[in-house]
Amino acid sequence: MNKLSKVSIAVATMIAATAVSATSINLRHEYNTTGGDYKNRDRITVAHRFDNGIGFSVEAKWKHKDGGFLTDMVSNGHEVGMSYNYKIGESFTLQPAYAADSSADGTAVTHKYNLRGIQQITDNWDASLRYRYGDKRAPEGDNSNYHQLNFVTSYKLGWGKVGMDLEYKDLEEGGYKDKASDHLVNFFGEYNGFESGWIPFAEVGVVTWDKNNDGTKETHGMRYRVGVKYNF
Repeated sequence: MNKLSKVSIAVATMIAATAVSATSINLRHEYNTTGGDYKNRDRITVAHRFDNGIGFSVEAKWKHKDGGFLTDMVSNGHEVGMSYNYKIGESFTLQPAYAADSSADGTAVTHKYNLRGIQQITDNWDASLRYRYGDKRAPEGDNSNYHQLNFVTSYKLGWGKVGMDLEYKDLEEGGYKDKASDHLVNFFGEYNGFESGWIPFAEVGVVTWDKNNDGTKETHGMRYRVGVKYNF
């Protein structure tokens, strides 16, 4: 068992041992038209935030080979993270965060250093801007790193919430995946009208990919996601 797996188990145990008032479960299925032989992917995230603002999360990921949905499943890595919510005034939150994302084959870990500012514009409308520095470390391969910006805004409605996520990623020295820059436009919505407390959600995203295998992501493809979440 590698070190990241041990940390993941420790964090999961800590989450399970705490009061469940700030715990959430998020289960999501993804169909990515740019995913090659593994267009279908799934992940489950369990997160907990304490009253003092400190939060922990663990995430398990897997993928299905085309033609073998639910029968030809393999690991797609796992991630463990922590964050802290620092309130500034009544409507602004500053959130530093860190996550360690292990690759599917266990040969590399990407360290994600995040800083997010969250503004509650009105009772129903919020917006956030996140900066991420990603540092991929592969002891037996090539290291790489990147800078990423995400702007997210959402609006609460009587039946749920709708929103949009704009992402831009720029590689630094060493190369990351197969492109010097990358971008994403993602639209999402959720429904909170069920008495059980389960909240279904859906996302539609436009992503870039290297269709011609020439080392540059210049072609746009679609990414679809559906899932459910529950807040204790």
